[in-house]
Order: sequence, then C-alpha cells, then structure tokens
Amino acid sequence: MREADTQLYSIGIFDPFEYRSRTQEELNGPSLLSEMTELTGGRAFTLENLNDLPDIAAKIGSELRNQYILGYRPSNKAHDAR
Repeated sequence: MREADTQLYSIGIFDPFEYRSRTQEELNGPSLLSEMTELTGGRAFTLENLNDLPDIAAKIGSELRNQYILGYRPSNKAHDAR
C-alpha cells in the first residue's frame, strides 16, 4: 500500500455479543486495521451497530473531499537552489 501511495480507510463491523467466541485473529482485527490504515495516512473506524454505518461513510466521504495537495513550481529554471 505504501509503494502504491494509496490511502486506506477501513470499517470494522464487530458483534459485541460474540466477543467470547472470537478467535485470536478476530480479537486482533481492530488493532491490525488501525495499524494498516495509519501507515497509509487513512483511518480505521469500528462499529458494533449497523445503524452507525451511514454516519461513518459520511465521515470518510467528508475527509476525502476535504484533502488537498500543496505544490510549488519555482520561476527560476536554473535549479541553482536560489
């Protein structure tokens, strides 16, 4: 993901009532999602109630629409660091 210069956003949906029967991989899921998304400059969202999904999708959309890139192109084409 870093080589592709891609931002990753994740939404983890976890059932709070199935906590005891989760495998170790499932228990590590939220921290793995956070680690992967932070490496790319994105964010991880977790939810237990599917009714929260539209709000989280709206947050992701808002973040993506409000990003910008700042650039500078010098008028001195001599490339002499002035």
